[in-house]
Amino acid sequence: MEKTELTKLVKELLRNNEDYRDNYESLASNLWGELLSKKGYDMKLLPSIDFLSFISSGKLPKFDSITRISRMIQMKDPETFGGKRRLNKFKQQKAKKDLGYESK
Repeated sequence: MEKTELTKLVKELLRNNEDYRDNYESLASNLWGELLSKKGYDMKLLPSIDFLSFISSGKLPKFDSITRISRMIQMKDPETFGGKRRLNKFKQQKAKKDLGYESK
């Protein structure tokens, strides 16, 4: 799968479901489910050995690739931030202000 196609799918999932923004496992499993469904597979009937084979052979994107792309999207698009990321960003800005390191 091309990186641009994967990026598009991850961005769509992040925008459409807030739960995926803070939960990489849910994001990845739903992305894999959608991709397998498009290929005609039923996740409920697919043997785990086949699923793992799809990942190891590159027919499905690796978990690390999905999370990396998700973080990249969230850095560029604040609309895709999850609640935890918003809270961390707020704490970071407050700490910078308290320490006199306000960003301009």
